[in-house]
Amino acid sequence: MDILTWNLHLFPSNGTASIDYMKDAILALQPDIIALQEVSSESSLQTLANSLDDYEYAIANGGGDWGLA
Repeated sequence: MDILTWNLHLFPSNGTASIDYMKDAILALQPDIIALQEVSSESSLQTLANSLDDYEYAIANGGGDWGLA
Protein backbone atom coordinates (compact mmCIF):
# COMPACT_ATOMS: atom_id res chain seq x y z
CA MET A 1 0.00 0.00 0.00
CA ASP A 2 1.39 3.40 -1.00
CA ILE A 3 0.45 6.42 1.11
CA LEU A 4 1.30 9.97 0.05
CA THR A 5 1.15 12.95 2.41
CA TRP A 6 1.54 16.42 0.96
CA ASN A 7 1.44 19.94 2.40
CA LEU A 8 0.09 21.97 -0.50
CA HIS A 9 0.53 25.45 1.01
CA LEU A 10 -2.92 26.96 0.45
CA PHE A 11 -4.06 24.79 -2.48
CA PRO A 12 -4.72 25.95 -5.15
CA SER A 13 -2.08 28.66 -4.86
CA ASN A 14 -1.85 28.98 -8.65
CA GLY A 15 -5.43 28.31 -9.75
CA THR A 16 -5.99 25.65 -12.40
CA ALA A 17 -2.24 25.23 -12.88
CA SER A 18 -2.06 23.86 -9.32
CA ILE A 19 -4.88 21.41 -10.08
CA ASP A 20 -3.16 20.25 -13.29
CA TYR A 21 0.18 19.84 -11.49
CA MET A 22 -1.41 17.78 -8.72
CA LYS A 23 -3.24 15.59 -11.24
CA ASP A 24 -0.02 14.86 -13.14
CA ALA A 25 1.86 14.06 -9.92
CA ILE A 26 -0.87 11.75 -8.62
CA LEU A 27 -1.11 9.91 -11.93
CA ALA A 28 2.66 9.46 -11.99
CA LEU A 29 2.89 8.24 -8.39
CA GLN A 30 -0.41 6.31 -8.24
CA PRO A 31 -0.68 6.23 -4.43
CA ASP A 32 -3.44 4.22 -2.77
CA ILE A 33 -4.14 6.89 -0.14
CA ILE A 34 -3.37 10.61 -0.24
CA ALA A 35 -3.37 12.85 2.84
CA LEU A 36 -3.33 16.57 2.08
CA GLN A 37 -2.76 19.61 4.28
CA GLU A 38 -3.58 23.29 3.65
CA VAL A 39 -6.45 22.74 1.22
CA SER A 40 -8.06 26.18 1.11
CA SER A 41 -10.66 25.44 -1.59
CA GLU A 42 -12.93 22.42 -1.40
CA SER A 43 -14.26 23.15 -4.89
CA SER A 44 -10.72 22.96 -6.32
CA LEU A 45 -10.15 19.69 -4.47
CA GLN A 46 -13.41 18.37 -5.90
CA THR A 47 -12.30 19.43 -9.41
CA LEU A 48 -9.05 17.55 -8.89
CA ALA A 49 -10.81 14.42 -7.58
CA ASN A 50 -13.31 14.50 -10.45
CA SER A 51 -10.45 14.58 -12.96
CA LEU A 52 -8.92 11.40 -11.50
CA ASP A 53 -10.51 8.01 -12.07
CA ASP A 54 -10.46 5.72 -9.03
CA TYR A 55 -10.09 8.53 -6.46
CA GLU A 56 -12.61 10.15 -4.14
CA TYR A 57 -12.05 12.81 -1.51
CA ALA A 58 -13.06 13.73 2.00
CA ILE A 59 -12.21 17.04 3.64
CA ALA A 60 -12.20 18.04 7.32
CA ASN A 61 -13.76 21.34 8.37
CA GLY A 62 -14.77 22.26 4.81
CA GLY A 63 -11.37 23.62 3.83
CA GLY A 64 -10.11 26.91 5.14
CA ASP A 65 -6.42 27.79 5.25
CA TRP A 66 -5.46 24.62 7.14
CA GLY A 67 -7.97 22.23 5.56
CA LEU A 68 -7.09 18.55 5.77
CA ALA A 69 -8.20 16.15 3.09
